[in-house]
Amino acid sequence: MNELFLLLFFCVLILFVVSRIRIASERHRFAEFSEEVYRGLRGPGILVKFSGPRTKWIRISVGDKITLIDLNTGIIGRISLPIKVEDSIGSGSNFRIAGFQNGVVLVSKEPD
Repeated sequence: MNELFLLLFFCVLILFVVSRIRIASERHRFAEFSEEVYRGLRGPGILVKFSGPRTKWIRISVGDKITLIDLNTGIIGRISLPIKVEDSIGSGSNFRIAGFQNGVVLVSKEPD
């Protein structure tokens, strides 16, 4: 009986740990938000999320469309991120994520 309990406990523990693992390639990052406040970018690599139920990790990728609010802030879906614009902005609103640098999303204008 005791061995069955230990086996069940370790199975549940392993499932919990495996469900917390996130993998981000060189072209992906996870934007971390805690109670709707931006905390930073996570990745690349194998990451383990033990940050609590109120923390959300949202995957963003090179090539994702982004809408500029101003020169320092962009929106992907409903999330707001700090950005750095690589090119001169010019006219139009077609921007994409070009990369990541020191916790900031690099943005460039889409070719016409």
